[in-house]
Amino acid sequence: MHYLIWCVGLVGGINVRSSYHSESEISTPYLPVAVQQGIFEHPQYLRASSHDAGRAAKLQEFLGKKDLDRHLDSDEALVLGAALHAANLSDGIKLIRKLGMVDGSSYGVVIELDGPDLSKDESTRQLVQRMKNYLMSKYVTHNKDFEVSLAYDSEEILPPGVPSPIFAQYSVSGLTDASEK
Repeated sequence: MHYLIWCVGLVGGINVRSSYHSESEISTPYLPVAVQQGIFEHPQYLRASSHDAGRAAKLQEFLGKKDLDRHLDSDEALVLGAALHAANLSDGIKLIRKLGMVDGSSYGVVIELDGPDLSKDESTRQLVQRMKNYLMSKYVTHNKDFEVSLAYDSEEILPPGVPSPIFAQYSVSGLTDASEK
């Protein structure tokens, strides 16, 4: 079950926008508390088929019977976000206040290396933290063959139906032979 709730609110004089992409994400305790405390005043239900009354009713109940604005579909929300971000960056457009935006990963990503001469400390590393910027580059230097897997750091926040947090596995070979030559 995938949908997007885009919440807009004011925290310390800064506009805050937050999105929740699946039922497992809105089940976190933060969203209802934030709505109840008035941080997110205007939850917007974004979905290509936003006519789904059953899900909308469930979300309204979960969010404390607040009305869900449905005037944006997912494409329009992307365009609006891009326009607001461009306005933030522009010198020609004078906004009364800057919009608070986070450009980050929806999920944290870890890398796990498995091979000879790898200690437990260096076998698993956090590549990207949830809601943080992606790294531009990450270097790993080894002279022996190894296996590498990329996985989401937490199974709890993944959408229902995802069979495993591991989304990529590779076997790097030929390093042992190349380093001996």
